[in-house]
Amino acid sequence: MRIERLERRHGRQFCMTLDDGREYMVDKQTMEESVYTVGSELSENALETLLAASQTRRAREYALYLLSVRDYGEKELCRKLREKGYTEEAAETAARMSELGLVNDEVYARRLARDCRLRKLYARRRTVQEITAHGILRETAQYAVEYVDEAENLNDLQQALALLEKKRYTIPVTLAERQRGTALLMRYGYDGSTVREAWRILADGGEEDYIEFEE
Repeated sequence: MRIERLERRHGRQFCMTLDDGREYMVDKQTMEESVYTVGSELSENALETLLAASQTRRAREYALYLLSVRDYGEKELCRKLREKGYTEEAAETAARMSELGLVNDEVYARRLARDCRLRKLYARRRTVQEITAHGILRETAQYAVEYVDEAENLNDLQQALALLEKKRYTIPVTLAERQRGTALLMRYGYDGSTVREAWRILADGGEEDYIEFEE
């Protein structure tokens, strides 16, 4: 078969039309690095090789774009590539980004842990859940939380008190406010004993009855 026409599309893409009417999109760099131009003959195997090289390059360019916007773990990057349509190239591309040092699950997990603990004020267990939801191994997530807590001298009780202060829960509170505050803490991942202790400290050692709830 023969290349009948090459048309520039979307800036960095060529539409390659074959003499049998088939059309394929090939990225500019792959096309220019190849030996093919208008009038060139190529076999089916050569066509498959050309298209595969173009798809791989496009997957890597998309991965680099994603990583320029924010950090990703390897599994999460792989998932994003698959969602974009790079099904066969996703795993290899994500692994390549990891080899180049552009993706590091441990570093990424620490950044997520820092954001969850310091900015969002999540409890440790909620933070681990958030990190693993990004495709990070649970063991790596737990280590990241421990690392951040030690570096920043954090604990769940301190974080729970900070959250109540941020949301402006101060003593005295009404029963309805106490219920809302308790529900908030539970959503953020704090266990029952931490919630009760936080309210006790806010009440400055008062003997108020605590709200019953299921952990």
